[in-house]
Amino acid sequence: MMPFEKLGIVAGRGDLPLKVAQRASGMGVDVTVLILKDQADPSLYQEQYACHVIRMGAAQTSIDLVRSLGIRDLVFVGAVNRPSLFELRPDKKALTIVGSSLMKLGDDGLLRSVITYLEEKEGLFVHPIHTILDDIMPESGQLGALAVPLDVQPDIDKGCAVLNAMAGLDIGQAVVVQNGVILGVEAAEGTDALINRCGHLKRAGQEGGHGPVLVKLSKRQQTERADLPTIGPDTISAAARAGFSGVVIQAGRSLLVSKAETIAAADSAGLFLLAVTDGDDTK
Repeated sequence: MMPFEKLGIVAGRGDLPLKVAQRASGMGVDVTVLILKDQADPSLYQEQYACHVIRMGAAQTSIDLVRSLGIRDLVFVGAVNRPSLFELRPDKKALTIVGSSLMKLGDDGLLRSVITYLEEKEGLFVHPIHTILDDIMPESGQLGALAVPLDVQPDIDKGCAVLNAMAGLDIGQAVVVQNGVILGVEAAEGTDALINRCGHLKRAGQEGGHGPVLVKLSKRQQTERADLPTIGPDTISAAARAGFSGVVIQAGRSLLVSKAETIAAADSAGLFLLAVTDGDDTK
């Protein structure tokens, strides 16, 4: 049983919003998809669900729409490209929500400001995605058929240490490490672009030993209600093409999309897939 009868899905890119809509509607929830303009494809939803396109900077219009639909419960799902201030064109309500910090906050800081305002000032409630997809967070340990090679563990430790050190800066969620060398840190480009970039930087042959490792963790201060670290089959495919050895994510604080398919892809590509309990506990 869901703790609500109506749900507004604020949808970004990818197929995860559709999975949430399908699961929620399958459990009898009245689903409305609020499609972020220029971020998500309306055709994915229009035949099955009530849909409305909303603009990211039009906060007042969006809140008025949600109220008119009788929706109090929301979930934020899907990838979003952060727009420039010119593209955002924030209305008065949007400026009220984040104030002068609009373009100064990192992604997590901005999302936390929005969620706090919606809940404390507008009486709405933003649910974590795992309220609906209760099987999407991986458990700790080896997820696929391949174990982590002993010589890779120092790279995993270093990747976790780097991400923990950067957490307060609200920069990115992922880092790529090979033989103790940081090949790349995720910023605005996203994880797939980071993987592709680092594929050109990897060390090969005797010098390389093993391929690069992608480590992707939740920031310590990150809200669990939006933008948790996410990987899926496409992540594995990108890592395999780039010659990586494996992928590390965080148990209970990350999203594993299409779990069986993702694990099968890692096994087929010869990549290990590991979920760690905490950035400081990777053994």
